[in-house]
Amino acid sequence: MFSHSPPPETAENSPPDPAQDRTQRQLRQLERFAEINLIAAEALGERIVRRAAEEDPDTPAERAAADAALGSLALGLERVGRSLRRCLAMETLTAEQGVARELLAQAERAQKAAARRERVSERRNAVQVAMTGAIDRPARPETEVDRLLDDLNDWMDAADDEAFASDGPIGAILWTACQALDLPVDLTVWEHEDWADQEIVQRPQGSPYRAHRVTRGPPGLTWAEPEPRDLPDLPDLPDLPP
Repeated sequence: MFSHSPPPETAENSPPDPAQDRTQRQLRQLERFAEINLIAAEALGERIVRRAAEEDPDTPAERAAADAALGSLALGLERVGRSLRRCLAMETLTAEQGVARELLAQAERAQKAAARRERVSERRNAVQVAMTGAIDRPARPETEVDRLLDDLNDWMDAADDEAFASDGPIGAILWTACQALDLPVDLTVWEHEDWADQEIVQRPQGSPYRAHRVTRGPPGLTWAEPEPRDLPDLPDLPDLPP
């Protein structure tokens, strides 16, 4: 029995994203800085209100000093407010950038998962077709064919998706399936399959075709003597004197 592979990478089991961690840290810092600016603005506002409520000084010099102090407080409040607005804008921008990065990461994960599902489906289908062709042979009794096909379906249902999602040769999967079904391996049955052509030529690690002597040349390859080169026409030479 084959154990099922872990699910493909998702947001829950994906490794930590340094960019996302950095965004969260920046947001916490900006939030703290905005709180400091808000506290300073409230304190300055209270001082301005108290100053404005005080009675006007008697002398012109005292009134000028009070006006200057009030103006200084108002200028400080304006600067704090500007800093607060800038901080809030940066916080919003940082959050939006973080959301954009997360959406992009989600799209990339979805694309990888879709490509993995498509690859698994294609390779499963190739194995199913190849094994069915190896089982359903004219010389094999019909009852044995039915039994082997049932065993094949059970094996395919229990097989790990990771075996089909990897880059390993399909021939290796077929070899394993034949061993599981106690089916004699006849590599000549699959020599005309596209995947077999590649393994015959490339001889990948794990493929049973690495040590197999094919009974024919792979399609598309011709084994012929090179054509003779065309020689240039030579001029007729005069006869030599005797």
